[in-house]
Amino acid sequence: MSKQRLNLVVIPPSTGRVKQYSLPQWIGRAVIAAAVTLVVGSLASLGLATYGLSKANRQQAQVKENTDLKAQLASINGDVAVLRKQLARLEDVEKSVRTVFGFPEIDPEERQLGVGGDGVAAELTGSPATDAAHATQAELDGLLRRCSFERNNYETVLQSLMDRKMQLDHTPSIFPVNGYLARGFGIKPDPFTGFEKMHTGLDLATSFGTPIYAPAAGRVILRENQTQFGNVVAIEHGYGIETYYGHMSRFAVKLNDVIHRGDLIGYVGTSGHSTGPHLHYEVRVGGQAVDPMKYIYDRAPEPNAPIATTGSAD
Repeated sequence: MSKQRLNLVVIPPSTGRVKQYSLPQWIGRAVIAAAVTLVVGSLASLGLATYGLSKANRQQAQVKENTDLKAQLASINGDVAVLRKQLARLEDVEKSVRTVFGFPEIDPEERQLGVGGDGVAAELTGSPATDAAHATQAELDGLLRRCSFERNNYETVLQSLMDRKMQLDHTPSIFPVNGYLARGFGIKPDPFTGFEKMHTGLDLATSFGTPIYAPAAGRVILRENQTQFGNVVAIEHGYGIETYYGHMSRFAVKLNDVIHRGDLIGYVGTSGHSTGPHLHYEVRVGGQAVDPMKYIYDRAPEPNAPIATTGSAD
């Protein structure tokens, strides 16, 4: 290429002649610029087309993702509704248990404070899907607080029931022998003198050697022979309650034995001051003798009526 001219050499196939053209230099530059412009324009158009397609694909993917999220949120809301109903049912059951067993009810304000209220509402974002998700999250948080509060309530009720069961297990609530109620608690004629005096227990008449069963759980605190009641066993049941068994023929327990309701503790006899085979049975609360019939649920209706069978177990 000369200073002012641009030489263009055209080499044809081997059978043709080589041709040479001389052109002004500005034409070459224009051709080159046009080629560059064409290439750059083509690349820009291709980039714009690719970007537009990618944006459309992203929008389509977002639409699908939003649709899937809405479906999942609807399913979660359905589960939340079921959980809400079940939790309300559990609260009703807990209230019923408290009522049946005489446990103190939870004040509605205390329950509300324990749950913590509805909490602070989430700030609206303007996006229906996001706002719905926030609302669901807030309700789930509230339900979790209610579940935690109710779990603590059930643990409290369970402990109260266990304490109540322990107390019932240690309450002398059955007759210790099979037989007849020969003499009850209170001012009664003395069988030896005929004069009325305080009788501090029940005289349960039955055959010699009849088994005597513990009417409640406890621990043997006395096993000895006394002048008046002969062979005597005493059981400490806890809660300030003790029971005494007199006129036994034989012992079946040792001192400090831990026993349960229905365990064999001895046999009916006539030891001590006795007019015939029977069991003298006492219940003492805080050291004071009380009427055993207040504790016995299978009581005989009248003196000399047969006592319900106790058996050797609950």
